Amino acid sequence: MGIYLGANALGGGGGGGGGILNVQEFTSSGSFDPAAAGLSVGDKIIIEAVAGGGGGAYGAGVGTGTIRGGAGGQYKSETVTLTSTAAITVTIGNGGAANANSNSTASNGGTTSVIGSGASISCIGGAGGATAAINTELLNTSIGPHWGAYGGVNASYQGSSTGAGTGVNGYGAGGGAYSNTFPQLNGGGTWGGGDTRAGGGGRSGASTSDGQIGMVKIYY
Repeated sequence: MGIYLGANALGGGGGGGGGILNVQEFTSSGSFDPAAAGLSVGDKIIIEAVAGGGGGAYGAGVGTGTIRGGAGGQYKSETVTLTSTAAITVTIGNGGAANANSNSTASNGGTTSVIGSGASISCIGGAGGATAAINTELLNTSIGPHWGAYGGVNASYQGSSTGAGTGVNGYGAGGGAYSNTFPQLNGGGTWGGGDTRAGGGGRSGASTSDGQIGMVKIYY
């Protein structure tokens, strides 16, 4: 019989059976087999999932307008009661591609889903970062579950930056803004670096990067 996964299960605590016994991690699409894991109908599992992060955008000369990192992928954690022991389908969302063209938008991250035997989870990919022309600077964040950092600079307005969204449990953090030419724009992540954890958004600016691939963990 499956153990009871208490409220602190993701942190290592647990009730009933004494905590989490096993975890299966997916960084590519596949399936989870409850029967092979020794589980029965009515047992509980915890599913932790994150979608792919959006890619980072590039600004021409970096100093011509606003640049925004990719948003992090959406994160979800749910406790599921098994309604059957048939295989559960796991689909992992890819990270969005960076866009090296000026005043353009990078690709969104892909959707991560976990479907079957009582599970029905879908996480939305993070929005790709964008750039805006100097006369239409939009000092706001990338849309998406966990926003990317942004920076802007022009002749009279010498720099601004904001930090990226931190994600949840370390996953799905927003991408940073990074400029070799204008270091005052560096923000988000580690000194404007792209976050390498699952679902992280890509870095924008002079050194763009793709968003990070999604991930699923199933605790049982």
